[in-house]
Amino acid sequence: MESNQRNDAWIHNPELKKLHPKKIEIISELIENCQDKPIAQSISYLIKANARLKAAGLSFSEDETTMLMRIMSKDEKTREEMQHALDYLKKHV
Repeated sequence: MESNQRNDAWIHNPELKKLHPKKIEIISELIENCQDKPIAQSISYLIKANARLKAAGLSFSEDETTMLMRIMSKDEKTREEMQHALDYLKKHV
């Protein structure tokens, strides 16, 4: 139950109220599929999310990306790895 509460806690973040509904939908799917998994297991979901954002004419701002990393990562090392992967995707995909 504790794990489930942690997984749902992100929905109460007041910053979400400012986001486009499509971004919230994509964040929710990323959390469901990637939270606390190694970056190698999450990369395909990140690529798909990035493509969906682009198709909708959207992208995550730097602050939104930081918020997403805090939500999805269990520790600083994981956050840094995921941040590097997202930065790469933004530049090359």
